[in-house]
Amino acid sequence: MEDRRWKMEDGEVKRDRWKGLMIIRSFRDLNVYKLARVQAREIFVISKLFPREEKYSLTDQMRRSSRAVNAIIAEAWA
Repeated sequence: MEDRRWKMEDGEVKRDRWKGLMIIRSFRDLNVYKLARVQAREIFVISKLFPREEKYSLTDQMRRSSRAVNAIIAEAWA
């Protein structure tokens, strides 16, 4: 017996009840990835206002960790 709930469209399997929802094809399509990029950008801008003596300690650590979030999401997707 054929399962009619599944359809092939453009080489991908879609389910009828999900019709109209976006298909995630890449980690770049994930809302959490998009939000992490925005937050990383904001952290960079805000960290520019930190005192100069914090340039290589707190500021650097915050910037690296904010960029790492996107890298971890991308790596988990692969």
